[in-house]
Amino acid sequence: MVELTGFRALVTGGGSGIGRAIALGACAAGAKVLVTGRRSAALDETVRSASGPGEMIALTADVTKLSSVAALVERCANLLGGIDGLVNAAGVHSIGVSSELEDDELERVLQTNLIGAFRVTRGVGKLMLEAGSGSIVEIASLSSFGGFPGRLAYTVSKAAVVGMTT
Repeated sequence: MVELTGFRALVTGGGSGIGRAIALGACAAGAKVLVTGRRSAALDETVRSASGPGEMIALTADVTKLSSVAALVERCANLLGGIDGLVNAAGVHSIGVSSELEDDELERVLQTNLIGAFRVTRGVGKLMLEAGSGSIVEIASLSSFGGFPGRLAYTVSKAAVVGMTT
């Protein structure tokens, strides 16, 4: 396992799935991790499941809201004493027939998966540029590279994350 003692990480979408697994692994490797998401109960469960030499803090935030992202980045930097790493794992799915995809559903998925990731990356990226170091990981999907039936909004959002990252 990689040694992460002293590493300070922000993980969005840390209440479930890939974000939760990454947060737990980083904590087990010694990192100080702040997990965030919209569901406080899920975040609390992630914190209770943490083990190892690291520390974990939960903070509820909604990446679709600009004011929530600004407060998240500021509080995270203050609580951790800086941010060395960011993992953007917050995401939502949408399943349905592409020809019936409604604008509001497309916007919901794009707001979380793309715009939310962009906003968090922009905020944390500024701090990393000032500090002269840092690492950012954006969680995309296999569907970023070729569509999956019934997942147009998700595929478009994750392909855009790849474009934002490369």
